[in-house]
Amino acid sequence: MAKRKLPKKLQVVACIWKDAAYMYDGDPDEPLHPEPAATFGLLVEEGEDYVKIASEIFGNGCSRQLTSIPKGMVQQIIGSQISLPDDFNGWSSKEDSQVAKKKKKGKKK
Repeated sequence: MAKRKLPKKLQVVACIWKDAAYMYDGDPDEPLHPEPAATFGLLVEEGEDYVKIASEIFGNGCSRQLTSIPKGMVQQIIGSQISLPDDFNGWSSKEDSQVAKKKKKGKKK
């Protein structure tokens, strides 16, 4: 899982893009055309070269099922901003927070 600091507000997006095309067993003279695709999720990063979208983000900053799409293939990003709840601050539950505190105390010895 990729770990990163979570912003308080995130974008839920639909990224419309052209995926690569391939031909397994066909006419080599027939032209290939990129396939239209749509990826849905949380916009994790939009850089110069790539757009990164995660389907899951955890309270500790980790993301799972991260899709990286080359920016040159992106046609459109449609999004809506959401705010994370106040208790989504680094731990998924109070129990996890208590376990972490106990581990920190044990390391200080």
